[in-house]
This record gives sequence, structure tokens and C-alpha cells, in this order.
Amino acid sequence: MSSALGDVMTVGAAAEMLGVTTAHVQHLGRLGQVNYVARGLLDGTSVRDYHAVRQGRRARGWSSRTAWAAIDLLSGGSPEWLGQAQLSRLRSRLRTMDAEGLVAASRDRARRCRYAGHESALGRIRAGGRAVEIQSVPGFAGRMSTSPLECYVDDALIEELVSRFRLEPDVRGNVVLHAVRSDADGLGARGVSIDLVRSLMDGEILPALDAATSEDPRERGLALEVLAENLRWFVDHG
Repeated sequence: MSSALGDVMTVGAAAEMLGVTTAHVQHLGRLGQVNYVARGLLDGTSVRDYHAVRQGRRARGWSSRTAWAAIDLLSGGSPEWLGQAQLSRLRSRLRTMDAEGLVAASRDRARRCRYAGHESALGRIRAGGRAVEIQSVPGFAGRMSTSPLECYVDDALIEELVSRFRLEPDVRGNVVLHAVRSDADGLGARGVSIDLVRSLMDGEILPALDAATSEDPRERGLALEVLAENLRWFVDHG
């Protein structure tokens, strides 16, 4: 459905797509997991993104701390912000998980916020050193130049970035910030931090997780293959 509001979807249509009740869709809207553009109307892209991340699964996702620990483990790291019992359970879970399950379970690793900003702001955000731009999955040709700028940033910096670069909330905007909650236990560089995200973006797992919800079937398929291969490796060596 297209209109002056752009790509919109009724609550009923969203409920049918997601296989849930309209009340549940309204709850998702209050949580900010799908975005309203007007009373009774949702941004269609946000609904499709949510549906892709869930991969049709209703299981509850991991907490942000657990999701980042899983990504770190699969990337060869040692997430010290989880206790040994939690790590043991997580290792066992990863050994029995498929790629789609990993995508669904790790969906709450960051809070997704979309804005519109001047083109000059995009370059300044990239050059500022405080954001980690999402990279293409290994083996894929790369993102289109017309795609929005997508970055991971520290959740505590969102307000500052919005103010400094005059970003306006916009469900069709050209800037997508994935807000990561920094570790709250005083673990510094050993905990969940934007520095950890930066190092993980240089590997395979995090770019593949980001690409696994792409609307491009080639990119999505390649991402799932990368995740499946790494999960198989973890079964034998992790």
C-alpha cells in the first residue's frame, strides 16, 4: 500500500503477516519494534524487518548481553561479562542451533533507530570515529550507494548525535543507528562496548547477522550460509 505517507500497512495486515493478534502488533508498536506512521497505520518496512528477524519464530530473543556473548564466542572470543554457568549454557545452545535460530535469538542485540539527515551529516558521522558502520557480508559485492547509512553506536550517545547532526526521526530516513547498551558492570574493554562491536565487525559473524535480514535474497542467502558454516565449525571446535 502506498500513499503520501509512503510504504504503510494496517495493523490488521501486519498481524496477518506476523501471525499474531492485532493487540500484539499494538504492543510491538509501543515497544518500538515496529513503527507507527499514523493512527492505525504502520511503516511497512519496519514490519517486514521485524518479520525477517523473527524468521517466523515466536521464541523469546536473548538479552543484549547474551546476544553479544554469542557473537563473540562464534568469533573466537572469550566474553568475560557472563558467568561460567551462563557461558556453558550458551555454548550448549549454540551447538544445537541453526542459522535462522541464531538470527532470531540475537535480534535484540541493539535498539534500531531511523532518522533523516543531511547528506553532509552522513560523512561526518562516518569520520567521527564513534560509530561502527555495518559492513557487507564477506563474499557479497557490497551495499548500494543509495542505501541508508547504518551504524552501531553507544546507546548513551544517541541524543548527542541526533542533536549535533540535526537528525529527525523518520521511518524512511537515510540514517539507521543501532544503539548498543554499554556494559554496566565496570568491565571496560572486557565487556559489551562499542570497541567490542568494532572488532566484531571485522569478522564474519556480525556482518552476516546484519545481512541475514536483507531484502536482497542473494545477500540474505549468503549470510545464512556463512552463519551455518560457522555454527558447524563451533560444534567441532568451540
